[in-house]
Formats: sequence, C-alpha cells, structure tokens
Amino acid sequence: MLRTVPRVVLAPTDFSDLAEVGLRHAVAAATAHDARLVVTVNLNLPERALLEADAEALDTGVATAAAHRIADLMERLAPGLHVDTLVTEHDTPASGVLWAIEEVAADLVVMASHGRTGVGRWLLGSVADKVVHASPVPVTVVPVRGS
Repeated sequence: MLRTVPRVVLAPTDFSDLAEVGLRHAVAAATAHDARLVVTVNLNLPERALLEADAEALDTGVATAAAHRIADLMERLAPGLHVDTLVTEHDTPASGVLWAIEEVAADLVVMASHGRTGVGRWLLGSVADKVVHASPVPVTVVPVRGS
C-alpha cells in the first residue's frame, strides 16, 4: 500500500560528494516526517576498494568498515539523528538499492543523480534511472548538475 507519509526513507550512498547531496535531502525528508532513515551502500568498485583500506585500518571486515564510514558521515551531516545502515553486495548498485527497498520496507527512496542526458547517460547508465523505473515505491531524485 502506498503511504502518503513515509515511515522508512532509504538513502543510497557511494560516499561521493554527489551522494552526500542526496543524503542531505534524505535527512530532511526523514526528519520532516519523523521517519526511520536507512542509509545503504552496495559493495561494488570503487566503494569496495575504498572500504578495504578502511577495513584494514580498523582490523575488521569490509561490511563493518562501511557501517563505520556511514556512521561517521551521518554524524557530520545530521549529528544526533539515529540512522540505520544496510550494506549490500549485489551485481550492480541499482540492484542493491532495489533489494534494500524490500529488505527495509522503505516507503520512499531519496537519491542524487548527475542529471546527465543524451550520450553521457547512454554511456554511463544511470543508477537513479534504473531505480526509478523498477522501484515499487516513490523515488525522489535530486539532480546535481556539474558534479
């Protein structure tokens, strides 16, 4: 059933500056609706390479390193806000987000997009586009041009 007020907001990240813009909007949506915020990362390259260095430094696994990185990021963006984390390992970032929607029973997904069109979109694909077209719940895409 589609809810008009989300109870669970899902926010994907790849730890880029672009994703941070989407996270800021997700924090605002979750706060405005007193909803649970779940930040998810899918362990693909380059995220996995970044997190393997973190894992080695923390003497832990990659998934735990991802959860630590998300916690640090969210403490900077929204100090004191309770945020749940979900680390996925799917073939593509889009499939990880789509799986996470079901896993946490998200009512809303908030994510950023480069806003590419034409050849750039065709060559690079768009995680946001794939999620929008396959998601069973509303997706808010925050365009970030020039990133």
